[in-house]
Amino acid sequence: RAGLVGEADGSTLFLDEIGELPAELQTHLLRVLDAGGDYQRLGESRRRSADLRVIAATNRPLAGLKGDLAARFTLRLEVPGLDARREDIPLIARHLLRRAAAHDPTIRARFFDERGDPRLAPELVRALVRRPYTTHVRELDALLWAALTGSPRDQVELTPEAEAGAGEPREAPVDASPVARREPTREEVAACMERHHGVQ
Repeated sequence: RAGLVGEADGSTLFLDEIGELPAELQTHLLRVLDAGGDYQRLGESRRRSADLRVIAATNRPLAGLKGDLAARFTLRLEVPGLDARREDIPLIARHLLRRAAAHDPTIRARFFDERGDPRLAPELVRALVRRPYTTHVRELDALLWAALTGSPRDQVELTPEAEAGAGEPREAPVDASPVARREPTREEVAACMERHHGVQ
């Protein structure tokens, strides 16, 4: 098989969570990242070359990477956490809600206005902006799901579940699944099955 490097020849290879890659595997990337892009397919003796751009992401300190591997990533972009850019939280929250609405038309029908903007209660936005974050966007997403599933009207409100989560930061990420909050009623299950034409 061509493998990831072979498939990416002439394009870009994205390596997510490169900081989790064991040190012995990091050394295998060194030849690929050099100018020639040399690599070998597993079990093949012939050397190949690939012309590719490699982009990597990690939430670990760069000191966790082998020095010679980290040195080959010459351009670096550090994305600050939500605590360092609180003014972005309402914008990110709107984006996350639009993403949820793209997968579930009932969310769009209930919580979005005619322009396609989510209706957010000011109290919820204030609580989200003031909250200290530990898992950042995942945590914000989970809080929004808690608010979505508990909001009784047509706007996303600061529900008791979301308010409890918007206080002190949690040790572990909150499960973003709305199903984990409470058991659905028989009517909700039937309506969901009907919406999805019986596909479970």
